[in-house]
Amino acid sequence: MNNTVIISHPDRSTARSLGEQVAQISETLVILESNSWKDMELLSSEYGCTLLLIDTSLCPQNFTFDMLPHDTAILLLHDNEQAEKYLKNSSILNRNATILPSSLTPSLFQHHIQLLLKQRITSRELLRARSKISELTDILLNSNQALHTQQRYMDILAERDGLTGLYNRKHLSTVLRQEFMRSKRYETDLSLLLLDIDHFRDTNLVQGHLFGDFVLNEIASRITSNTRDSDICFRFGSGNFAVILPQTQLRPAKKVAEKLNHCCSSTDFDNGKSNQKVTISIGIASLGNSAPKSPEQFIHMADRAMYQAKSNGRDRYQQYLETG
Repeated sequence: MNNTVIISHPDRSTARSLGEQVAQISETLVILESNSWKDMELLSSEYGCTLLLIDTSLCPQNFTFDMLPHDTAILLLHDNEQAEKYLKNSSILNRNATILPSSLTPSLFQHHIQLLLKQRITSRELLRARSKISELTDILLNSNQALHTQQRYMDILAERDGLTGLYNRKHLSTVLRQEFMRSKRYETDLSLLLLDIDHFRDTNLVQGHLFGDFVLNEIASRITSNTRDSDICFRFGSGNFAVILPQTQLRPAKKVAEKLNHCCSSTDFDNGKSNQKVTISIGIASLGNSAPKSPEQFIHMADRAMYQAKSNGRDRYQQYLETG
């Protein structure tokens, strides 16, 4: 059964309430309920499992999620005093899983579920690519056709940032040059956003790098959720991200930047252990207004605008302005 969500909770009324909140996210999700670990295993083996929501009180000692499909998204609900003992569980660390307090508000609860489901799509793509590489290596190692296909899948992996799943900086150079030349050829506009997480170094120092990694993944999810399918998102490096907006003039690019500022600052970043407000500063450059002579200059303009946004107080966007 596709899109199956299993909710395991000792209290049936709570499980029903959680199911109603999940159902609001998408009509395609099929909600199943259980009140024990054993029932959860039976439901998973019979119907599959896209997303598992489980109260940690049902988890046996030294539990693993080996019975679930590798691409299952997992959300563990806990009482605050229980969180610590699950943070080093390898069965959680090695999966698309997160740990959240039971007291989370419905809106934040639904938000985290949406992020898990989006991350599941990226994880499935990477798993398919790795599986294909392994299959081609084992079965058709001596075939030229297999080697060419294998190289293509390796190229796909090489284009991605290993942490967030976004395209990486190397691929940004390739895509930006292509879009730059296309816009010049067809006389269309092109905009570039360069984003930087405000005080990200302090976040890593105070909250730790695990929370910093959570922030990077969360930022990546929020950026992709608030841009068009035709827009192309990248992790530029450290706390930097970039978004290419094809056929987009400066004014609509500003609206996109405003939307991204809001989606990051309006909801705190909460991984179940730490909670923090995170903002971003955005620099904007456009082909029509900034008139860069090369893709490299285009990036430089957006970068200068981004630092100007930081100088003006952070948590804002700034278009590139030529200075004497």
